Amino acid sequence: NDILIEKDNEYALQLSIYCQSLMKSSIPRNLNVIP
Repeated sequence: NDILIEKDNEYALQLSIYCQSLMKSSIPRNLNVIP
């Protein structure tokens, strides 16, 4: 169970990092589109 929990936490951490990187990369694009 502990191993599964660690894997879940690792997956959640990677998912949050992935979402943050998506947000960071999409925000500048939106700013560039706006005149």
